[in-house]
Amino acid sequence: MFKRPRYQNDKSQKKFTPKHSLPSSTETSRNNSRQGFNNKKQKFGSKSSLNSNKSDTLNLPIPVSLLNEGYSLEKLINTVLDEEMDEEAFGTCLADALGEFKPDLMIYTVKILGTQTTNRIFKKTQEVENAGGMHVDNHSRRRTPGGVYLKLLRSDKIIPSVLRDNIRDHGLKLLNQEKEQKKQEEAALPALPKAEDVLKPIIDTKMQEEIN
Repeated sequence: MFKRPRYQNDKSQKKFTPKHSLPSSTETSRNNSRQGFNNKKQKFGSKSSLNSNKSDTLNLPIPVSLLNEGYSLEKLINTVLDEEMDEEAFGTCLADALGEFKPDLMIYTVKILGTQTTNRIFKKTQEVENAGGMHVDNHSRRRTPGGVYLKLLRSDKIIPSVLRDNIRDHGLKLLNQEKEQKKQEEAALPALPKAEDVLKPIIDTKMQEEIN
C-alpha cells in the first residue's frame, strides 16, 4: 500500500507539545536574581532584622564603671533642662544627667552650640536611652549616655560641620590632657622595690647561717 509522505508543512502531522517544558537558561538566571534580591531585602529591610538589632542592643552590658555614682536611667529620662540657664550651669546639669565624671566637654558643647541646640540633642539622647541605648561601633558594649549624646551631635546635619569638627577636636584635646596627667601622677609615685632586691638579703642571711 502506498503511504503518503510527510513534510514539515503538512498540516495533517500532529505536533508534540510537552506539558512541562524545562525553563530556558535566561529564565533560570532571572529567577535566581529575583530570589537573591528577595533574600537581601529580607536580610536588610525586614522588620525581623530590625527587631533583632534592637534586642542585641538591649542585651549589651551597661558600662556602669564609666558613669558617675549618681547616674540612673530614671534620673536621665526625667531630667528637664532650662534653656534660660547660663551656658556653664546648663552644661553642668547636662553632664550630671548623662552620668559624666567631668563636665568640661559638655560645657564646651553648650558654649559652641547654645542651650537650644544642645537641649534638642539631649532630648534625642533621652529617647535612645529609653529605647535601650546604642552600641559602640564594634558592638562590644553599649555607649555611655554621654557617648550617645556626642554620637547624635556628630551625626546631626543641622549643625554645621565646622562646629561638629571643633567639638570633636576639643574632645580629643581633653582626652590627651587626661592621659598626660595620669602619666605624671603615675611617675610621681614611689618606685616599688624589685623582687631580687627584697629576696637577696634574705638569701644571703640563710647562706651565712648555713656556713656558720
